Amino acid sequence: MKSISLGLMGFFLVWLHVSAAHQFSIWGVKPNLLLMGVIIAGLRWMNPWVLMYAAFAGLVEDTYSHSLLGVYGLSFLATVVVAYYAGRSLFEQNILFMMLAVVGITLFEGLLAITLLRMVEGDVPGLKWFFSRTLPVALYHGALTPLFIFSVRKWELLFDRE
Repeated sequence: MKSISLGLMGFFLVWLHVSAAHQFSIWGVKPNLLLMGVIIAGLRWMNPWVLMYAAFAGLVEDTYSHSLLGVYGLSFLATVVVAYYAGRSLFEQNILFMMLAVVGITLFEGLLAITLLRMVEGDVPGLKWFFSRTLPVALYHGALTPLFIFSVRKWELLFDRE
């Protein structure tokens, strides 16, 4: 049942990211709901479906962001593995540590994506993108973490009744 609820949550986040994420923009900073879903799923659960979800979310992000397929697919896959290992060492009920983990893992994913894009394209401004895009998005993700965790817990209660 967890794989079905994870799949439904993934499709819901794709729909929300594509159709309504720009409505949550503050000062031009738009949250990456797909990335937040990958990080929270990695922190909370680890089964093969989470890896599939991360790769799928990364390919969706690739489709909507640039013409190169695979950059975000690879970075989201690496991000979910880092989130899993971070989640194993965190006390899940402590929301402050979850917020810090989400900020740190978002920064990691941003650095990895910039590195992969620089390897492929070469003309990507690394530090400028990091400080103008990745850092504000990471801080925004940290601020949204309590709401996201609350929503995921409600989603689990709704779909994972056994």
